[in-house]
Amino acid sequence: MMRGEFLEGLRRGLRGLPQSEIDDIISDYEAHFTDAMEAGRSEAEIAASLGSPSHLANELGAEARLQRWETSRNPHTFLRAGAAVIGLQAINIFILLPVLAFLIFCAGVAAYVLYLAGGTGLHLLSGLLSGGGNVMLPALLGAGMICGVVGMGALLALLLDAGLRQLARYARLNYRLLKPSDEDE
Repeated sequence: MMRGEFLEGLRRGLRGLPQSEIDDIISDYEAHFTDAMEAGRSEAEIAASLGSPSHLANELGAEARLQRWETSRNPHTFLRAGAAVIGLQAINIFILLPVLAFLIFCAGVAAYVLYLAGGTGLHLLSGLLSGGGNVMLPALLGAGMICGVVGMGALLALLLDAGLRQLARYARLNYRLLKPSDEDE
């Protein structure tokens, strides 16, 4: 594979990232090709040492999404970073299966908590509108349940955050260990 083919494959694989990030990555790899060619290596040797452009693009895209999630923590960046990391680690699915099961469990608990929150709000509203008897007991019970749901939701958010951090740490460790170095060539 020659320089142009490699860079074009890398550019295709990086689709979905902001254009400025794609341009930065491509210019870094163009400089890598230029420096290595000045050192006496051929374009084919350089491309071979870098590996598959699509695999490299997947790794770089996952790293960019993880960095975006680390700077802007919101559900959208969380899902994109999680999907990118899981996509990179398809080979290690048996190692990651417990982590995925935990994340799915947390999502199920979060859905149940939301269900409880809706029921609690209806219970509180019906207690206040009933008008007869002691209104304080249903009101306090409803307020207590709402506080419990909010606390559980916050705990789940922290657990999901910690889970994705550990998954990202594992993926980065795997990437560093498996990444071929130029010295091995």
